[in-house]
Amino acid sequence: MSPKDEQFLDNIETLIGRRFERIIYPGYEMSLSAGDTDNATGDVLKKSRYKATQERNQMLARKKAENTPAAIRRAKAKKRKPR
Repeated sequence: MSPKDEQFLDNIETLIGRRFERIIYPGYEMSLSAGDTDNATGDVLKKSRYKATQERNQMLARKKAENTPAAIRRAKAKKRKPR
């Protein structure tokens, strides 16, 4: 089963309160890429495209807010320590 399907199955198992046995047949194992991990061990899989885009947009908004004239003045004021 794919890592994405594994997430769906985990949600179903949580909803019904029961775990299903995972049977892996030789030759049908999922090879995991560097960012993916096995969900059977409880590790987190790659972020969804939605989550990755959301985090990227938030980062860009923070950078934009840091580069406003008022933010630059505040940063300069923080560097100057009062005596």
